[in-house]
Amino acid sequence: MDFDRPFTHRRQASSSSRGSMPPDTDYDIERDEEQDQAEQPFEDNDSEDDILPPSVPHGRAPQKVSVQQLKYRQEQPEIRSSKVLHASKAAGPAVSAETDWDPTTRLIFPPTGGQIRLLDQNSTIREITKDAIALSLYELGFKRGYETMVSRPAFVRRLMRICAKKHPQGSHVERRAKEDTTFCGRLAPIICTRGSNVRTMLRSSALSKVATHYELTKPGNTASRVRALVKQLLADQQFILPYAPATARAPPDPVNVGEGDVVAVSESGPEKSFIVALPFHAPAIVDLIHECWWSGSKSLGFTYIKKLKSYHPDRPNEVVLPDAMMCLGATFIWGALQCYSTGRFVPASEFSEARLENTYTSLADVLEKQRAGPSAKRFNKTMHDLYVNVSHSQSAAAPGASGSANNVICLEIDSD
Repeated sequence: MDFDRPFTHRRQASSSSRGSMPPDTDYDIERDEEQDQAEQPFEDNDSEDDILPPSVPHGRAPQKVSVQQLKYRQEQPEIRSSKVLHASKAAGPAVSAETDWDPTTRLIFPPTGGQIRLLDQNSTIREITKDAIALSLYELGFKRGYETMVSRPAFVRRLMRICAKKHPQGSHVERRAKEDTTFCGRLAPIICTRGSNVRTMLRSSALSKVATHYELTKPGNTASRVRALVKQLLADQQFILPYAPATARAPPDPVNVGEGDVVAVSESGPEKSFIVALPFHAPAIVDLIHECWWSGSKSLGFTYIKKLKSYHPDRPNEVVLPDAMMCLGATFIWGALQCYSTGRFVPASEFSEARLENTYTSLADVLEKQRAGPSAKRFNKTMHDLYVNVSHSQSAAAPGASGSANNVICLEIDSD
């Protein structure tokens, strides 16, 4: 067949495959240089208004941790490093005082102490930090849903330096972000919280989508029936495929399945089948991506719509969704289905960051395999159809679905 069936879930996927974009894409932004050697001049073809729109809103950082937030604490991104880090016994350099730096880089602390507030800072730091938040949200949906961090301050330092280089008065902020780790660490809660908010909202929306599209909470459904359905969907990653009309014939041999063929599966109920040739077209995934990234003119998808490109230069009009967006949406659908794997809803048991990342990487491998297959051009057309379905349809929700949640990218940056 023209599309290799993506049916192997990898428990421990390679960390080197975290989603990729077409080879001619310009999504990559300059990486932070860890050494103090002379750097090359910063070059980027994207204007500040294009990559870092100052009007992109952001979320409100919670001041208190509720019981529900503690319950889902395991979902938050963790610090991962390829090397074991040990604290040095040697005394480190003394923390520099705010007066040692240029006035444009000095932080303002609350009179009562505690975490700094974005609104309290001077205009230069406030604008650069808002741009760093916008950049982090852009990278989450367009470049990589999961990024290995050595530390949060290092992650913030990279974003702040990129954005400071684009700001007219950002030279001093860029220098301090490079040299002062404490400065970046104090800004980390403001910037990193936004990405955590997006993941939390993706989780909540995914739970709603799977319950609606697969009728997991339908009155009369028994635990055994729900368990059988979820088992079928999770087997061989079939949850990324849309349903096809049920057929009475026996399921075909997977080796001889051709393009457009359906694979029948059995359950304790009417026979179901899946369209193998349409990966990531499952209505639950389409609806989740639409709601989170394409549900309004100010959503992230439409803000950066000119960034979308085709996998093939000879078909420039067949633009496709970013791998990160597709894989992240499908990953949270997988996690939501895992919550029903026992036949009854068990909240958050499978939303650990490590397991979600393994699934994300496995799904990214599916896209890479299809893209490098013998029917790459046809696959590009299939993925373009997915983009049209996601960005132009009002909703992929089934009749009776509840109203859409707030767009996860419409997060107000000015408030803490």
